[in-house]
Order: sequence, then structure tokens, then C-alpha cells
Amino acid sequence: KPTKYHYYPHNQHIYLLPECAVQQVCNAVYVRLNYTQPLCACPSRYREPCSASLNSDDLHTTELSADPKGKILTLVKTCEPVADMRLCRSPRDWSLLALQNIRTGKSHYLVICRCPKSSVLEGPMSHDQPTYASVPGIRVYGMMCVNKNSSTALPLSLTNRRARPLRLSRSLRFRGEYNYLHTYP
Repeated sequence: KPTKYHYYPHNQHIYLLPECAVQQVCNAVYVRLNYTQPLCACPSRYREPCSASLNSDDLHTTELSADPKGKILTLVKTCEPVADMRLCRSPRDWSLLALQNIRTGKSHYLVICRCPKSSVLEGPMSHDQPTYASVPGIRVYGMMCVNKNSSTALPLSLTNRRARPLRLSRSLRFRGEYNYLHTYP
């Protein structure tokens, strides 16, 4: 159901947004591009609208990708404070999931758990086992939180999670950061 219009000053756009589900990503923030992609609007039970901040210190941010020097390039924002989300399980756990409509390409992104500082996000990769992976027309992929010490020591086949690297569509026209970011915020 659509909610009220939301204005994003640095985007210079007004958006009519659907209401966010629990732990759904409401904004994807591309720091280097100085661009916020609104995805849904926080329900009225939250006092504040979804953060569009280019900073990660607003308590609603998951740092998603970094360049080789460690500088953060992409942030995802949720209506819920990140501290309220469960910690990802060790040695590996799905931290972010994307449910994509194969026909339209439109995705909904969910933060499943918060990745502790002792771990890293790996991916994106295709997720073959969630209950909705067998729903026709829905592709599920995500990013996995992996212990830094076990990311190479423990093969994926020894865990109870199956995944394979995500193969990007050849129909994507853009290259570089913009292409990657819009494939998975």
C-alpha cells in the first residue's frame, strides 16, 4: 500500500513509497555517488522516517560494501535500530537477503542479522535453500556474514547453508560501481 510522498534533498526527487516490512531495507545509500535510493517508507509506529544519511552513525545502518582500501561505498538503512537485530551466527550466517521478481527485476531487501566486527560480509551469492526459493518467479540471493578467521578455513560444504556465487546477468548495460550497486544495494 503506498504511503505519503517522501522528498530526498540530495536526489531532488519525490517518491511515493510502499510501507516497509520488518527489517526491510528502506534506503540504499551510495556514498561515493552521493545518492540515496529509497525503497520503502517506515511505518507510522516509528517516530522518524528512514535515514538518508551518508554517514553510518545513525544507529540504523549496515555497511554493505567497501573498496580495496576499506572505505565504505554502500550503506543500507532500516527502520529498526541495527542494535535490536540478532547477531549473525558463527561461523557463517545469511546477513542480507534479496528477493527478486524475475519478470520485473524489482527486489526487496531484508537485513536478517547484524554482522559483528569480527566477521566480514561475503557476496552477493545465490541462496538455494530458503522456503521461498522454490516460489516460481522469485530469485533469492544475499550476503553471508563469515568469521574472518574461518572464511577460508571452513568450506561452505561443511555448514548447513548452501550458496553459490551470484552470476550477474549479461544484459546489464553499465559497468563499474553503479552496475554492482544497483544489482544488490
